[in-house]
Amino acid sequence: MLYRLALERLGLTSRDCVAVEDSAMGLKAAKAAGLAALVTVNADTHDQNFNSANLVLSSLGEPSDPVKVYKGVLKPDRWVTVAVLAQMLARSRH
Repeated sequence: MLYRLALERLGLTSRDCVAVEDSAMGLKAAKAAGLAALVTVNADTHDQNFNSANLVLSSLGEPSDPVKVYKGVLKPDRWVTVAVLAQMLARSRH
């Protein structure tokens, strides 16, 4: 419900946005709103079910600390960039 409210207030559609979540509950909310979703796992959520996520990573990473990819494709970089999010969004539209 919060994702839909945010989309409405921002004048965007779910095809225009990517959710960044760290729990199965957040992923469920993002998917219910029709959003592509990137999930970063942590010690509390690493064993949760993220099968519906578009991309599951160990973190957002940075150049000196690349991420581990658990699900999906992370290119061209080994950390999350605007280009990575744009590619993820484009793949989710197909």
